[in-house]
Amino acid sequence: MPAPPQATPNHFEGQKVRDRIVVLGRTRSGKTVYIARLYHLLWRSGSDLRMQACTGVTHQAMVGFWQLLKDGKWPESTTATDQHSFDLEFQSRKFSMIVSDYPGEIFKKAFMDDDNSDPEVIKLLDSIDRAQAIIFLVDPKVMIDTDLKATNEQGFGLTQAILRLRSSPGGEAIPISLVLTKYDEFNEEVKAAGGRVNFINHHYPNLVEAAKKGGTKVYKCIAIQTVQSTLGSHRPDWDAPLQDVEEPLRDCLKGVIKNIDKAEAKRISIEQARIEAVQKENEIELDKIGRSKDYWVVCLSFLFLALALIAGAWWIWKGRT
Repeated sequence: MPAPPQATPNHFEGQKVRDRIVVLGRTRSGKTVYIARLYHLLWRSGSDLRMQACTGVTHQAMVGFWQLLKDGKWPESTTATDQHSFDLEFQSRKFSMIVSDYPGEIFKKAFMDDDNSDPEVIKLLDSIDRAQAIIFLVDPKVMIDTDLKATNEQGFGLTQAILRLRSSPGGEAIPISLVLTKYDEFNEEVKAAGGRVNFINHHYPNLVEAAKKGGTKVYKCIAIQTVQSTLGSHRPDWDAPLQDVEEPLRDCLKGVIKNIDKAEAKRISIEQARIEAVQKENEIELDKIGRSKDYWVVCLSFLFLALALIAGAWWIWKGRT
C-alpha cells in the first residue's frame, strides 16, 4: 500500500518554513490532559485522522497520563519545559504536530518581559514562527479569576503570541483554534456571557481582534470531566462524555490543507505563466528567423533572376556577333 503524500510545508520569502501544527497554552491551561485524551482518541483511530507519537518516550508518557486519569488522579503541573512530537495523518496527507508544554515563567519571559535570551524562550518563539496552525488552550478560570497577574499573563501573553504570528509573512492566513478548556467547570459562566465567543470577547477583546483572519474559531472543550469525591476533592472522571477534543485539530488541518492547495495552485499558475512567456519568446524568435529566411529567399530569387537575364542577354549578343 503506497504511503500517504506528505503535506507540503508553507513557505514565504524571507521566513522560516512553516512545517508543524503547534499546541500552546499557559501553565495549568489543560495541555497535558487535552493532548493525552486526544492521543487516546486518535492513536488507534480508524477514521480519517490518526496520531502517532514520534518516540517511544512520548508514547509511554501519554499512556502514563491515561492511567493516572483513569485512576482518578491528575497529572502533575509542568515545572520544566517539555515538548512532545507527533505524526498526524489526515485525509491521506501527513503532518507534524509539536506540543510545547512550557512553565508559566517561560511564557511570561517570552511575551510579558520580552526576554529573548533564554534558550527555552527562543525555542517557544521558533515554534510560533514555524507554525502552519496553532491551537491555543485557554483556561476560563484564569479569565474570570481575581488574580490579576495570572489574568494579564494569559490575556496579554496569548495576544502577543497571536500578534507575532499574524504579523509574520503569510501569518494572516494561519488557522487558529482558541480552545476553552475545562468547560464542564465553567459552562455557566460562559453561558451567562452569551456563549464562548462573547465570553472571550468580554474578557480578552484584544486577543479576539488579534486572532481575526485565517479562520479563527473558538471551542468549548471537555477533554475530561471533573467530579467531586465524597471527601470534597475534585477528581477526573475518565468515562464521562467529551466535547470538542478532535474538532480544533480537524479544523486547523482543514485550514492548513486549504493554504497548501492555494499556495500550490499559485505556484503552478506562476510556473505556467513562466512557461507560456518562454514559449512566446521562442515563437517571436522563430518568427524573426522565418522572416529572415524569407528575406534571403527573395534576395536570392532576384539574384538568380538577374543572373538569368544577364546570361540570356549575353547569349543573344554572342549569337549576333
